[in-house]
Amino acid sequence: MKNIFATMKVLAIILAMFALTGCGGATFAKSSMDPLKGSERVGILVAKYEVQRPGGLHKGIHIHEKVDKVAADKMADVLKDKLARQGFTPVVIPVDEKVAELVNKYKAAPRNFRRIISEPEKVELGDLTELFNENNLDYLLVYEGESVIRPSALQSFVSAGVSTAIGLALNTVVGGGGTPSTFTYTGIAGRDGKFSYYNREQFTKTGDIAAPLDRDIMAEAVVKSWMDSRK
Repeated sequence: MKNIFATMKVLAIILAMFALTGCGGATFAKSSMDPLKGSERVGILVAKYEVQRPGGLHKGIHIHEKVDKVAADKMADVLKDKLARQGFTPVVIPVDEKVAELVNKYKAAPRNFRRIISEPEKVELGDLTELFNENNLDYLLVYEGESVIRPSALQSFVSAGVSTAIGLALNTVVGGGGTPSTFTYTGIAGRDGKFSYYNREQFTKTGDIAAPLDRDIMAEAVVKSWMDSRK
């Protein structure tokens, strides 16, 4: 009986470690896709980004929409740089009325307890022919992020104008520490509005969206994971 309980305890520890480190490889990758050439034109759409501060029971406390916008813009720029370094031609797609329906369909996709889209291969983002033709795209990278940030890092992360909104949202002097972490969700869609690739990644040691080096590591992982799935 003791051996059984010991075995169960070891299994529980292994499962917990797996949950913390995330999946190995893509959550979903269409097997029939050809290898990437590295010269494709890729649209970058940051459909959602939420920045939190430590303090919640199961997650952080959302800070402010203006901080989310800063994070989304910064990640779009870093993703653009990483794709360009791999030979792709990246284009940042603004989140405006032209893509509102697409974004809403993406956000409405059913998810499991880890916020992973349950069946990415069945997601329908709609006919994206117009968006693809307008931007001459081969692929659309749909990105989502959620970060818990150190409150002490906020002032260096955003402009003075946005900092006023942060101060009101925190209702306190910005300061203090905490452990940063980031979860990212990346989907690659075609003009038919269907995913050929989808992946969730977790960054606990390099997950500070306010740190340029961490942003660089996170964006590098996004591009590498997609490219590796197509080799």
